[in-house]
Amino acid sequence: MTGTLYLCATPIGNLEDITFRVLRALREVDLIAAEDTRNTIKLLNHFTIKTPMTSYHEYNKVDKAAYLVSRLAQGTNIALVTDAGTPGISDPGEEIVRQAYAAGIPVTSLPGACACVTALTLSGLSTRRFAFEAFLPPDKKERAVILESLKTETRTVVLYEAPHHLLATLKQLYNTLGDRKITLCRELTKLHETVQLMTLSEAVSYYTDNDPKGEYVLVLEGISQQTLDQEKQDNWKEMDLQAHMQLYLDQNLSKKEAMKKVAQDRGVSKRDIYQQLLKNISFNIERNNQYIDILPKGVSKKNAIKELIARCHSKEDDLYVVGDSYNDLSMFEINKHHFIIDKGIESLNKKATYVVDSISDCLKIIDKK
Repeated sequence: MTGTLYLCATPIGNLEDITFRVLRALREVDLIAAEDTRNTIKLLNHFTIKTPMTSYHEYNKVDKAAYLVSRLAQGTNIALVTDAGTPGISDPGEEIVRQAYAAGIPVTSLPGACACVTALTLSGLSTRRFAFEAFLPPDKKERAVILESLKTETRTVVLYEAPHHLLATLKQLYNTLGDRKITLCRELTKLHETVQLMTLSEAVSYYTDNDPKGEYVLVLEGISQQTLDQEKQDNWKEMDLQAHMQLYLDQNLSKKEAMKKVAQDRGVSKRDIYQQLLKNISFNIERNNQYIDILPKGVSKKNAIKELIARCHSKEDDLYVVGDSYNDLSMFEINKHHFIIDKGIESLNKKATYVVDSISDCLKIIDKK
C-alpha cells in the first residue's frame, strides 16, 4: 500500500495560526520534508513534535522529489512543509506534487496560512479577481516581459518582494505602469505587521526616505477596463480617419460596415464618423450659366485618363479625346487630339481642335491621320 503526501500549511509569522489538523499530521506521518530544517525545527520544538525530517528545497527538488516519491510508493507517509505558508505556492513543492501524481501517489492539502491571500484580504483593493506573480524574475529581460504584460492586467496583482529589492521594484512598477494604487503588507501576522495603502509614486517617495525592513507582499491595483478601452480609442483617434476607413474597406467591408467598425474603435456614433468624413472632403466647383459641376479635389477626367495611360504603359500623344460638355475640357489639356460633338455651344467649340457632328466623323478624321 502506498503512502500519502500531505501538503501542510505552516504559520507565516504567528505560531498560533497553525491548524489542529496540520499538527496531527506532523505528529502522525513517518517523515517531514522541510524547505529549511533549521526553521522547521523551531516549529516542531514549539509543539513538541519528534517526527524525523529531511531537507527538500529549490536546489535538490528534482532528485530529492524522486527519492521521496520512491519512499511514498513503499508506503511511507510524508508531510511537506515550506518555510512559511502553503507548500507549492512560490516554492519547490510543485515539483514533488507533479512527480507524486505521475507515480499514482495520493496527495492531499491541509489548508492554512498563505501570505498571498492574507495580504489580498487586507489590501482594500478588489479581491474578486486577482493574479499572483510571486517574486518577479531576476533576469532583466524576463522581468521586463512580465512588467509589460501587467500594463493591461485588469485583475488585482499580488507580488512578493525582499526588503533590499523593494525600492527598485517600486520604481520599475511606477515607470512601467504609471501611478496606481498599491497596498504594501509587511511582516504579516507578526508583532510589527504594517499595512500601507498608497499610490506607487507615494511608495517610491516613502521608501526613498525610509529603509524597508522585513518581508513584503505588494498588492497592486489592476487597470480598469474603462481605462483600457479609453486608451484603445485614443490610439485609434491618432490614426487618420480616412486611413482608418480604408483599413476596413481593404478587408472587403462595405462603406456602411467600415463606418460602423470605425465608430466602435473610436467610441463614437456612426453619425459622428459620417459628419467628420464630410468635413474632410474638399471639392472643386466649376460652373457657368448652363451647369454646375462638383467633384472631390483631384478628381477629373483628365486625371482618370492619365492614370489609365500609366497603367496601360501608353503615350499621351497616342490618345484621342472626344467630349460634348464643359466637364470634358480637362481632358483637352492632355494633348491636341481632341474633338467636340457640336451642340451649338460656341464657347465650347472654341476649346476643341475639331468640331464634329458624331463619333463616326471623329473616326474618319483619325483614319486619315
